[in-house]
Amino acid sequence: MTSLRAAIRRARERLLEFSSAYGWAIVAVIAALALTAAIESGMGRSFLGPDGRFAWWDGDIWGRENSQRTTDAYSLTHVVRGILFFALLRLAARDLPVRRRFVLALLLESGWEILENSPLIINRYREATIALGYAGDSVLNSCSDIVMMSLGFLFAHRMRVRASVAAVVAMEIFCLLWVRDNLTLNIVMLIHPVDAIRAWQSAGQPPTVVIPAGMLSMGCDPQRDRECGEDERPQHPVSVPGFRIDRVEVTQADYAGCVAAGACTPPEGDFDPRGHPRRPVTGVTWEQARLFCLWTGGRLPTEAEWEMAARGTDGRIYPWGDEPPGCDRAHTHDCGPSPADVGERPAGASPFGVLDMAGNVDEWVEDPYRAYDSAQAGRPSTERVARGGSYDAWHSRSTARNALQPSFKDAFIGFRCASSLRHTPRAKAERASAGGT
Repeated sequence: MTSLRAAIRRARERLLEFSSAYGWAIVAVIAALALTAAIESGMGRSFLGPDGRFAWWDGDIWGRENSQRTTDAYSLTHVVRGILFFALLRLAARDLPVRRRFVLALLLESGWEILENSPLIINRYREATIALGYAGDSVLNSCSDIVMMSLGFLFAHRMRVRASVAAVVAMEIFCLLWVRDNLTLNIVMLIHPVDAIRAWQSAGQPPTVVIPAGMLSMGCDPQRDRECGEDERPQHPVSVPGFRIDRVEVTQADYAGCVAAGACTPPEGDFDPRGHPRRPVTGVTWEQARLFCLWTGGRLPTEAEWEMAARGTDGRIYPWGDEPPGCDRAHTHDCGPSPADVGERPAGASPFGVLDMAGNVDEWVEDPYRAYDSAQAGRPSTERVARGGSYDAWHSRSTARNALQPSFKDAFIGFRCASSLRHTPRAKAERASAGGT
C-alpha cells in the first residue's frame, strides 16, 4: 500500500511538472482542436465516420474505415510532420519564441486537416495515390492527427537533432515496410504521381474489398439522372448484408488457372493469358463465370451487391460521383478497341475502392433478370443480368442493366466474384499458383 501511494504521488508530481512546463501547449492544442472540429463539422464532416462507431485504432489502409478511427497507420506520419515543422520553423523563424512557433505549427496542421477534407484534395488523393476509396477524415481522426503532430513538435523541442533525425528516418522506413507508404511518398504522389511507385504500392493491396452492410437505394433516380432507363425504375430500398467482392475483374491469367485445374472450360474469342495476363477474361457464359467463382470458393455477386459496391449508399450516378466519364476514369467506347488491363484507372474507383465498375467489360451477376416495377416483377424470365458497361458501350452508369440469355458470350462480357462475410473465399494468390495472377 505504501509503495502504491508513493507511485501515485510520483505520477502526480510528474503530471504537475509537465502541466507547468507545457500548460501553454495544452491550451494551444485544445484551441486548435476546437477550431478544427467546428470548421469540419460545418463542412458536413462526421465526427466518428459514416457508421458512427468509435474505435481507437484501424490498421487497414485499404478499407473504408481508414482515416475514420482515432488512430491509424498514418498517425506516425503526423508525428514526423511535427518534427519537420519544428525544424523548418526553427530555420525560418529562429527569433520567434518556441511557443509562437508551436502555434504556427498548429495553424499549419489544422489548415491542412481542413483542406484535406475538401473535394479538391479528396479527389486528388483518389486520382494520384493509393487511397482509392478515400472519402476524407472523420473529425475525430483530424483531431488525432493534430495531437500527433503536436507530440512530434514537442519531441523535437526536447531532444537533440540527432535523435529527431533518427526518429524521422525510423518512422518513415517503418511505414514504408508496413504499408508501402509514408509522408515522403505521400507528398511525392500528391505533387507529381509516379506510375512505378503507384504500381509498387498497389501490389500490396488485398485482392478483395469488404463492403459493409447497408441500405442501398437501388435503381435510378430520374430527378438526379436524366438517363434513367425504364428497367432501372423505380428506385427502391434494399438492405444489403456485408460481403466481399473482387477489387478488379477476373483476369485471363486467373481464368487460365481454373482451366489448367480442369474446373473450367476455355472461353471463346481473344483468350491469350500469356500475352495479356492482366486483361479481363471475356467470351464466357453466365454458367462459366459461376463455375469459376465456385472454384475459387466464392460466387457471383448479386445484382444488389454489385450496385452497392459500385456506388455506395449516396445515390451517385457513377462509381466516382456524378461527373460524366472520361478515359482517365472508365474504359468506354472512345478509349480503345479492346478491353484494357484491370486496375489501370484508379481515378474511377468506387467509394469502397473497387475498380473497373464502369466500362472495360460488362459483368455477369447472379440474379435472373426481374423488373423493378411491381406490376411486372412477377413475370418469369430466363435472362440473367450484366452490369457496368464495356469498352464498346456508350453507357457506364452504375444503375444501367443489361438483360442477356445465360448462354450468351461475347468479347465485352466478363465478371468478378464475391462471397458472404461469414465465408472466406480462396485468395487470388492461390489462383496464381495454378497459373493466375
